[in-house]
Amino acid sequence: MAPRSCDAGHPSHAAKRRFCCHWCAAQVKATRVHQVCPVCGTAFAAKASETGRKFCSNDCYQVHHATKPQTCETCGRSFVVYRAQRFCSRACVPSAGEANPNFGKRHPGIYRHPAEARVRLSESRQGPANPNWAGGRSGVGKYRMQTWVARWGRANLGSACATCVAPRAHLHHVVARRLFPDPLMAHFRQNLVMLCAEHHGAADKAGRQAVKAGKPRDIPFSDGLPQSILDQLARDGFVLRLPRECDFSPLGNAAEQAIRPEWYDDATA
Repeated sequence: MAPRSCDAGHPSHAAKRRFCCHWCAAQVKATRVHQVCPVCGTAFAAKASETGRKFCSNDCYQVHHATKPQTCETCGRSFVVYRAQRFCSRACVPSAGEANPNFGKRHPGIYRHPAEARVRLSESRQGPANPNWAGGRSGVGKYRMQTWVARWGRANLGSACATCVAPRAHLHHVVARRLFPDPLMAHFRQNLVMLCAEHHGAADKAGRQAVKAGKPRDIPFSDGLPQSILDQLARDGFVLRLPRECDFSPLGNAAEQAIRPEWYDDATA
Protein backbone atom coordinates (compact mmCIF):
# COMPACT_ATOMS: atom_id res chain seq x y z
CA MET A 1 0.00 0.00 0.00
CA ALA A 2 1.48 3.33 -1.03
CA PRO A 3 2.13 5.87 1.72
CA ARG A 4 0.05 9.01 1.72
CA SER A 5 0.49 12.46 3.15
CA CYS A 6 -1.02 13.43 6.47
CA ASP A 7 -3.58 16.22 6.86
CA ALA A 8 -0.74 18.64 7.65
CA GLY A 9 1.02 17.88 4.35
CA HIS A 10 3.85 15.71 5.66
CA PRO A 11 4.49 12.24 4.18
CA SER A 12 3.10 9.40 6.28
CA HIS A 13 4.16 5.75 6.37
CA ALA A 14 0.80 4.45 7.60
CA ALA A 15 -2.11 4.56 5.20
CA LYS A 16 -4.76 4.61 7.95
CA ARG A 17 -3.21 7.35 10.08
CA ARG A 18 -4.35 10.93 9.72
CA PHE A 19 -1.12 12.39 11.10
CA CYS A 20 2.50 11.34 10.84
CA CYS A 21 3.35 12.37 14.42
CA HIS A 22 1.84 13.75 17.61
CA TRP A 23 3.11 17.23 16.82
CA CYS A 24 1.09 17.44 13.60
CA ALA A 25 -1.99 16.09 15.38
CA ALA A 26 -1.64 18.73 18.12
CA GLN A 27 -1.28 21.50 15.57
CA VAL A 28 -4.49 20.56 13.77
CA LYS A 29 -6.44 20.03 16.98
CA ALA A 30 -5.32 23.43 18.25
CA THR A 31 -6.78 25.15 15.20
CA ARG A 32 -9.55 27.60 16.07
CA VAL A 33 -12.69 28.29 14.05
CA HIS A 34 -13.98 31.84 14.33
CA GLN A 35 -17.75 32.14 14.84
CA VAL A 36 -20.26 34.78 15.87
CA CYS A 37 -22.72 34.19 18.71
CA PRO A 38 -26.32 34.51 17.38
CA VAL A 39 -27.54 35.94 20.72
CA CYS A 40 -25.05 38.65 21.70
CA GLY A 41 -23.11 38.96 18.46
CA THR A 42 -19.77 38.34 20.15
CA ALA A 43 -17.06 36.82 17.97
CA PHE A 44 -15.38 33.84 19.58
CA ALA A 45 -12.94 31.12 18.57
CA ALA A 46 -14.01 27.49 18.95
CA LYS A 47 -11.90 24.40 18.57
CA ALA A 48 -12.03 22.62 15.26
CA SER A 49 -13.52 19.61 17.04
CA GLU A 50 -16.39 21.74 18.39
CA THR A 51 -18.14 22.00 15.03
CA GLY A 52 -21.57 22.08 16.64
CA ARG A 53 -20.88 24.97 19.00
CA LYS A 54 -22.99 28.03 18.21
CA PHE A 55 -22.96 30.16 21.37
CA CYS A 56 -20.12 31.94 23.13
CA SER A 57 -21.23 30.97 26.65
CA ASN A 58 -23.78 28.97 28.55
CA ASP A 59 -25.70 32.15 29.43
CA CYS A 60 -26.33 32.83 25.75
CA TYR A 61 -27.39 29.21 25.29
CA GLN A 62 -29.95 29.60 28.11
CA VAL A 63 -31.22 32.90 26.70
CA HIS A 64 -31.68 31.38 23.24
CA HIS A 65 -33.62 28.37 24.55
CA ALA A 66 -35.65 30.49 26.97
CA THR A 67 -37.50 31.98 24.01
CA LYS A 68 -39.48 28.71 23.89
CA PRO A 69 -39.98 27.80 27.55
CA GLN A 70 -41.52 24.51 28.65
CA THR A 71 -44.32 24.27 31.22
CA CYS A 72 -43.77 21.86 34.11
CA GLU A 73 -46.46 19.15 34.14
CA THR A 74 -46.50 19.08 37.96
CA CYS A 75 -46.32 22.67 39.22
CA GLY A 76 -47.08 24.56 35.99
CA ARG A 77 -43.96 26.74 36.23
CA SER A 78 -42.15 27.78 33.05
CA PHE A 79 -38.54 26.66 32.77
CA VAL A 80 -35.73 26.50 30.23
CA VAL A 81 -35.67 23.17 28.43
CA TYR A 82 -32.50 21.13 28.67
CA ARG A 83 -32.67 18.18 26.29
CA ALA A 84 -36.04 16.40 26.72
CA GLN A 85 -37.29 17.69 30.06
CA ARG A 86 -40.89 17.42 31.19
CA PHE A 87 -40.45 18.74 34.74
CA CYS A 88 -38.66 21.81 36.09
CA SER A 89 -36.83 19.93 38.88
CA ARG A 90 -36.40 16.47 40.38
CA ALA A 91 -38.83 17.38 43.15
CA CYS A 92 -41.61 17.66 40.56
CA VAL A 93 -40.92 14.25 39.02
CA PRO A 94 -43.62 11.85 40.28
CA SER A 95 -42.13 8.57 41.45
CA ALA A 96 -44.71 6.70 43.53
CA GLY A 97 -47.42 4.33 42.35
CA GLU A 98 -49.57 5.37 39.43
CA ALA A 99 -48.02 8.87 39.50
CA ASN A 100 -44.78 7.39 38.21
CA PRO A 101 -44.49 7.95 34.43
CA ASN A 102 -43.21 4.38 34.04
CA PHE A 103 -45.95 2.79 36.11
CA GLY A 104 -47.37 -0.30 34.37
CA LYS A 105 -45.27 0.10 31.22
CA ARG A 106 -43.03 -2.91 31.74
CA HIS A 107 -45.49 -5.38 33.28
CA PRO A 108 -49.07 -4.28 32.61
CA GLY A 109 -51.59 -6.17 34.70
CA ILE A 110 -48.98 -7.78 36.95
CA TYR A 111 -50.41 -9.36 40.08
CA ARG A 112 -49.33 -7.82 43.38
CA HIS A 113 -49.65 -9.57 46.74
CA PRO A 114 -51.40 -7.69 49.55
CA ALA A 115 -49.19 -6.12 52.22
CA GLU A 116 -50.06 -8.85 54.75
CA ALA A 117 -49.10 -11.58 52.30
CA ARG A 118 -45.78 -9.89 51.50
CA VAL A 119 -44.91 -9.67 55.20
CA ARG A 120 -45.86 -13.30 55.74
CA LEU A 121 -43.77 -14.47 52.78
CA SER A 122 -40.80 -12.41 53.94
CA GLU A 123 -40.90 -13.86 57.45
CA SER A 124 -41.31 -17.43 56.21
CA ARG A 125 -38.27 -17.19 53.91
CA GLN A 126 -35.65 -15.91 56.31
CA GLY A 127 -32.47 -17.82 57.06
CA PRO A 128 -32.42 -21.52 56.12
CA ALA A 129 -36.04 -21.31 54.89
CA ASN A 130 -34.92 -19.15 51.97
CA PRO A 131 -34.22 -21.21 48.82
CA ASN A 132 -31.09 -19.09 48.21
CA TRP A 133 -29.68 -19.74 51.70
CA ALA A 134 -26.00 -20.67 51.50
CA GLY A 135 -25.22 -21.18 55.17
CA GLY A 136 -24.54 -17.56 56.07
CA ARG A 137 -21.22 -15.94 56.91
CA SER A 138 -19.25 -16.19 60.10
CA GLY A 139 -18.30 -12.94 61.79
CA VAL A 140 -21.40 -10.97 60.76
CA GLY A 141 -22.07 -8.42 63.50
CA LYS A 142 -18.75 -9.29 65.17
CA TYR A 143 -18.29 -5.83 66.66
CA ARG A 144 -21.96 -5.01 67.20
CA MET A 145 -21.73 -5.48 70.99
CA GLN A 146 -18.56 -3.38 71.09
CA THR A 147 -20.47 -0.48 69.52
CA TRP A 148 -23.35 -0.95 71.97
CA VAL A 149 -20.99 -0.97 74.98
CA ALA A 150 -19.14 2.11 73.68
CA ARG A 151 -22.45 4.00 73.57
CA TRP A 152 -23.22 2.84 77.09
CA GLY A 153 -19.82 4.09 78.24
CA ARG A 154 -20.36 7.57 76.81
CA ALA A 155 -23.81 7.75 78.40
CA ASN A 156 -22.93 6.36 81.86
CA LEU A 157 -19.19 6.89 82.35
CA GLY A 158 -19.04 10.25 80.61
CA SER A 159 -16.92 11.42 77.70
CA ALA A 160 -14.01 12.72 79.81
CA CYS A 161 -10.74 10.84 80.25
CA ALA A 162 -10.40 9.15 83.64
CA THR A 163 -6.74 10.26 83.81
CA CYS A 164 -6.52 13.80 82.43
CA VAL A 165 -10.25 14.75 82.11
CA ALA A 166 -9.77 15.42 78.37
CA PRO A 167 -13.00 15.43 76.31
CA ARG A 168 -13.98 12.91 73.60
CA ALA A 169 -12.53 9.92 75.43
CA HIS A 170 -12.68 6.32 74.12
CA LEU A 171 -13.87 3.16 75.83
CA HIS A 172 -10.96 1.12 77.21
CA HIS A 173 -10.98 -2.46 78.51
CA VAL A 174 -8.75 -2.88 81.56
CA VAL A 175 -8.18 -6.53 80.62
CA ALA A 176 -7.98 -6.77 76.83
CA ARG A 177 -10.62 -8.75 74.97
CA ARG A 178 -7.97 -11.00 73.45
CA LEU A 179 -7.28 -12.47 76.92
CA PHE A 180 -10.79 -13.97 77.12
CA PRO A 181 -11.95 -17.05 75.20
CA ASP A 182 -15.03 -15.05 74.12
CA PRO A 183 -14.62 -11.27 73.49
CA LEU A 184 -18.08 -10.68 74.98
CA MET A 185 -16.72 -11.74 78.38
CA ALA A 186 -14.72 -8.48 78.55
CA HIS A 187 -17.78 -6.22 78.51
CA PHE A 188 -18.54 -6.21 82.25
CA ARG A 189 -18.75 -2.96 84.20
CA GLN A 190 -15.59 -3.40 86.32
CA ASN A 191 -13.50 -3.83 83.15
CA LEU A 192 -14.53 -0.59 81.46
CA VAL A 193 -13.03 2.88 81.73
CA MET A 194 -13.01 5.98 79.51
CA LEU A 195 -9.58 7.22 78.32
CA CYS A 196 -8.33 9.75 75.79
CA ALA A 197 -6.32 8.62 72.77
CA GLU A 198 -2.95 9.29 74.44
CA HIS A 199 -3.69 7.51 77.72
CA HIS A 200 -5.59 4.75 75.89
CA GLY A 201 -2.47 3.74 73.99
CA ALA A 202 -0.30 4.01 77.11
CA ALA A 203 -2.73 1.83 79.12
CA ASP A 204 -2.77 -0.84 76.38
CA LYS A 205 1.02 -0.97 76.32
CA ALA A 206 1.32 -1.10 80.11
CA GLY A 207 -1.33 -3.84 80.26
CA ARG A 208 0.53 -6.01 77.76
CA GLN A 209 3.79 -5.63 79.66
CA ALA A 210 2.16 -6.41 83.02
CA VAL A 211 0.49 -9.57 81.73
CA LYS A 212 3.71 -10.71 80.04
CA ALA A 213 5.63 -10.18 83.31
CA GLY A 214 2.98 -12.04 85.34
CA LYS A 215 2.13 -8.97 87.44
CA PRO A 216 -1.58 -8.23 86.81
CA ARG A 217 -1.60 -5.73 89.67
CA ASP A 218 0.50 -3.43 87.47
CA ILE A 219 -2.28 -3.22 84.86
CA PRO A 220 -3.71 0.33 84.91
CA PHE A 221 -7.11 0.55 86.67
CA SER A 222 -6.87 -3.07 87.81
CA ASP A 223 -7.84 -2.16 91.39
CA GLY A 224 -11.52 -2.53 90.48
CA LEU A 225 -11.20 -6.06 89.04
CA PRO A 226 -12.31 -9.13 91.00
CA GLN A 227 -9.50 -11.05 92.69
CA SER A 228 -10.21 -14.30 90.80
CA ILE A 229 -9.51 -12.56 87.47
CA LEU A 230 -6.17 -11.24 88.73
CA ASP A 231 -5.26 -14.71 89.96
CA GLN A 232 -5.97 -16.26 86.55
CA LEU A 233 -3.89 -13.59 84.81
CA ALA A 234 -0.98 -14.19 87.17
CA ARG A 235 -1.20 -17.97 86.74
CA ASP A 236 -2.18 -18.51 83.09
CA GLY A 237 -1.91 -15.12 81.40
CA PHE A 238 -5.59 -15.19 80.33
CA VAL A 239 -9.07 -15.45 81.85
CA LEU A 240 -11.20 -18.58 81.43
CA ARG A 241 -13.85 -18.07 84.14
CA LEU A 242 -15.62 -15.06 85.61
CA PRO A 243 -16.99 -14.53 89.11
CA ARG A 244 -20.67 -13.88 89.60
CA GLU A 245 -19.93 -10.36 90.80
CA CYS A 246 -19.15 -9.22 87.25
CA ASP A 247 -21.76 -6.68 86.20
CA PHE A 248 -22.90 -7.10 82.58
CA SER A 249 -25.35 -4.18 82.66
CA PRO A 250 -23.47 -2.44 79.77
CA LEU A 251 -24.90 -5.09 77.44
CA GLY A 252 -28.42 -3.92 78.29
CA ASN A 253 -31.27 -6.06 77.02
CA ALA A 254 -28.87 -8.23 75.04
CA ALA A 255 -27.19 -9.54 78.20
CA GLU A 256 -29.52 -12.52 78.51
CA GLN A 257 -28.76 -13.69 74.96
CA ALA A 258 -25.03 -12.89 75.13
CA ILE A 259 -24.05 -14.33 78.50
CA ARG A 260 -23.22 -18.05 78.60
CA PRO A 261 -23.53 -20.15 81.79
CA GLU A 262 -20.15 -21.76 81.17
CA TRP A 263 -18.42 -18.41 81.68
CA TYR A 264 -18.72 -18.50 85.47
CA ASP A 265 -16.63 -20.18 88.14
CA ASP A 266 -19.51 -22.25 89.48
CA ALA A 267 -20.49 -23.59 86.03
CA THR A 268 -21.14 -27.34 86.10
CA ALA A 269 -19.23 -29.50 83.68
